[in-house]
Amino acid sequence: MAVTSAVPAVAPAAATGGSASAGATAAGELAAFLASDTPKTVVLDPDTGAMITVSLGEPASTSSPPMPEISSGSDCAPGDGCYYTPVLDGTYHDRSFYGSPGTFSGYWPRRNAWETGSYTASACWQGGCSQAYGPNTRLTFNGALVTGTSFTIY
Repeated sequence: MAVTSAVPAVAPAAATGGSASAGATAAGELAAFLASDTPKTVVLDPDTGAMITVSLGEPASTSSPPMPEISSGSDCAPGDGCYYTPVLDGTYHDRSFYGSPGTFSGYWPRRNAWETGSYTASACWQGGCSQAYGPNTRLTFNGALVTGTSFTIY
């Protein structure tokens, strides 16, 4: 799948002039791309969790060896999953997630993006949850701020 710039996450077959089977093929290629470790950025609708756009590049966290269990901290390191805040003022910090599969729950207000790091991961926020995305995926909330509630490593 050649994704070179921001593209609609799923284009209906009729809109692309293709057949239903072409649409199914494109959807399958998109799913494979999202599960891959190719660096990518996904923009989510913060109200529904639906993908708005997918584009190549951006997160590129480097791999780090998994820890014995899912853990969380501040100051995201290369390879960590991360919930980002644009407000780094001593009150709010980026939140990192690393280690073995599991879910870490909490309350992290004022988040504008999250990243899978070197993991396949999903995240929840007040009002929604994402699907699982492959490693090296950065996801934004289309300019909105949300309150994160959990992060899952698969």
